[in-house]
Amino acid sequence: MTTYAVTSEVLEAATIVQVVVDDVALGDWTPEPGTGFQRRTGTVTVRLADVLKGRITEPVGTSVTVDVVLRGTGGPRLGDVEGVWSHVPTDSGARLVAFCDAGTRSLALALTEEHCQRLIVSGPVLADLRLAIGLQRRSPTADRLLAEAERQRATGGAVFARYVWVAAREALRASLDRFDRLMRVAEDPATRVEAQETYLVSAYEDITFTRAYPAERRARLARAMLASTLDPRLGELRSTLLGVYVPNLIATAGPGPLTADDVFGTEPVPGPATGAVAGPAAGAVPAAAPGPEAAPDLRDALRAELDDPRDPATTSPALRAWLDGSDPHDGEG
Repeated sequence: MTTYAVTSEVLEAATIVQVVVDDVALGDWTPEPGTGFQRRTGTVTVRLADVLKGRITEPVGTSVTVDVVLRGTGGPRLGDVEGVWSHVPTDSGARLVAFCDAGTRSLALALTEEHCQRLIVSGPVLADLRLAIGLQRRSPTADRLLAEAERQRATGGAVFARYVWVAAREALRASLDRFDRLMRVAEDPATRVEAQETYLVSAYEDITFTRAYPAERRARLARAMLASTLDPRLGELRSTLLGVYVPNLIATAGPGPLTADDVFGTEPVPGPATGAVAGPAAGAVPAAAPGPEAAPDLRDALRAELDDPRDPATTSPALRAWLDGSDPHDGEG
């Protein structure tokens, strides 16, 4: 069985609840021996606002008191500080979402370090969670997941996109048509930015981690990532796509590197008197792969973008050379 890098909090958690902080009683910060961190202990009283997934013994509206340990660095950065309660506000009125395991149905126990896998501020993520959990309850097929990804492209955020990717992952790996269908959502400017980034990065992490995806999937993901760099809404992600993700994907994420022709399809070249076009490069993606026939326009758009000095986020001499057939790592020391 293949081990993947990406997980979905919606699929991993047996119980997901929303709670509201009613009261807090915490001691002073003291140095934690042997760690370089500071810690404080005490109790947090929370009220159950909603059970989003799973079962809890107490009814909505019940308040429970939880023993907590908070750790910190003594500054604004938390870094690798352990403990789910260390990363959320504990002020009265704070609304939190807890992702818990199946070890207990007691709210007070579910919110302890032993059973709580993750604790976050609810805020805007709540609607995204409800969307993903509502879809999961319907036990959707892979095609239904893709249909919902298309239908909810302007609504679903990172949690929803991560759920779709993980739930459909095996089907996407097995079918280029399905993979292409999701990549069309990922590269669509009408898709919510958080979902775009999650689809692209999740696919990248699983492909590079497993090295088990066919070359056609790598090529299709590279094309979706490159198309997305033309969208200024993606901000700093554009430079990361060009400087890290795409170079790694085309050069090291599989048994062999990908050429620009593998990703975009072979560019027409002047032939003898008949105007014939050049055949595919060695190892090229089969012509049946969805999309390459329309990709020359994208290749030209990328050339223009990479040649434009006014946008430093889309500067990559190595990829610019790769578009014209050179190795993207030529000249690197």
